This record gives sequence, C-alpha cells and structure tokens, in this order.
Amino acid sequence: MSFQEKVQNTLGVYRKEKLGIQEAGFFRYRGQDLLKEHILPTKFRTHNIIQHYRDAFFSSSSSQIDFHKFFHHLNSSQALCINLFFPLMLEDKLGLILDLLGIPKKSITGTYFEKESDLETGAGRRTNFDFYIQLSDNTKVYFEIKYSEAEFGKAKNDDEHRVKYANTYQPLLKNNGFIKPEYSKMDAFLDSYQIMRNLCHINDNSFVVFVYPKANQKIHLQTQSAHENMLTDKGKSKFKVLPLETTTDEILRQVQSTRLQEHYKEFKVKYLSYNAT
Repeated sequence: MSFQEKVQNTLGVYRKEKLGIQEAGFFRYRGQDLLKEHILPTKFRTHNIIQHYRDAFFSSSSSQIDFHKFFHHLNSSQALCINLFFPLMLEDKLGLILDLLGIPKKSITGTYFEKESDLETGAGRRTNFDFYIQLSDNTKVYFEIKYSEAEFGKAKNDDEHRVKYANTYQPLLKNNGFIKPEYSKMDAFLDSYQIMRNLCHINDNSFVVFVYPKANQKIHLQTQSAHENMLTDKGKSKFKVLPLETTTDEILRQVQSTRLQEHYKEFKVKYLSYNAT
C-alpha cells in the first residue's frame, strides 16, 4: 500500500470516528463525482481545522486568505499548515519552531499564511508560501508544506514558462551564491520547478524551510537531493527541514497548556497515525 493510500485510509477513519461525520465527500474526476472517504462534504469544510482552535482561527484575521480548491480534503496541506502553526501563533509559542530550526530567536514582527513572494517581479502568479515568519532583524523564514503529495512539481518547457523564467527567475539567480550554477540554467530550473521557485528565495537575510512527514519517501528523497545537489555550502546553511513526526513530538514535549497538548495529540492522530493502517 502506498503512503498516499495509507494516509487516505487513516483520514477516512478519522472523519467517521473522531469528527463524527458519516457522510463522505466527492471528488470530481473526468466528469464523474467519485465518493472518497478522506474528503469532507463541503458543508463541513471548517472541520478540517482541529476543534481546539477551530473557532479561534475562523474568527481571526489569519482566516482572511484564499483557501485552496481542495481545502475540504482531509489531506489538504493548507489545512495541515494551519493546524500546525496557528495554535503556536495564538499562544505566542512560535519560538519553539525557531529553536528547532536553529535560527537565532529575535522578536517576531509578522506571521502570514499564504504569503506571496516579495522578491518576484513581472507578470503572472507569484510564488505563494504556505507560512512565513518575519523577525525584528529583518530575517525572513519561508515555509513550504507537503503532506501526501506524490512529488514536487515540474514545469513544461513551453513558451509561457520560458518567458516566466527569463523575466522573473533568471534575475534572482544571477550571481546567486546559494544555488549551484548548473541548476540556475533554464532546463534544470524547469525540471525542478516547484523546488527551485522556493530555493531562489534563499539569501543572506532569509531561510527556506520544507515541512513534510519523513514517511513520505518520495518527497523526502527529493528534498535530500535538493539539499545535496542543488545548493552550495552557503545555500545549505539557509535551507532547513522540519520532519513532521519529530516536530510534533518536540512541540508536545515542550508545551505546557492543556489546550495545546490536546490539540497536538489530535494532530498526531489525524496526520501521523497512518502506520497503524
């Protein structure tokens, strides 16, 4: 059974047993509506945020974002991101994440979900980071979240992407001391498009962080390859990885409040109990 199948099976059980929602949701595929156990009916989409901080999130300014089309899917990486970071934001505990990353703790001056790139210019959609932390010394920390996705995406080597590369990414890559020159070239960039769009935001004042379950071996291997092959030594020091399993355990070890404890215990049940299936 694949990692994706294990996750979907676990989330189907979670929907019925933990959320008490007996009705599954539909996924439209090639003109047909297919019933899927890991999908919530859209009327229950808010239940994808764990109950302990659900009301707080939807009544906060953090909820004023563009939700993904498939946010009601229980394996939504956007929902996972919110469930991981929002409670720490609300309880002023994001310093735990900075400690885990080995980033010197400064005052946090801004936190955002779905943060649009402030480096990319030109026409077209800018890279959106799942989460973002701004520190008082102007350090920027960009987070890319993966859960059950099968891989980081590539881009077609077509006119649209070649123009996008030339106008948006090539200027960012010029004289870049963080990415190896061979991966700054157009063909290599497009072949690792999603990863490279993230990595080109690394600079002297910023870090890029990938968050994913280590059990997702395809994502893990791509991340390892990016670290070892695409980055210079200078770049490697600015690229961080937070395995979801150890991150959740460390949060549970350090937080004291009952509310946070209960939230992250349920987080583990929801997102990290696939090995029991």
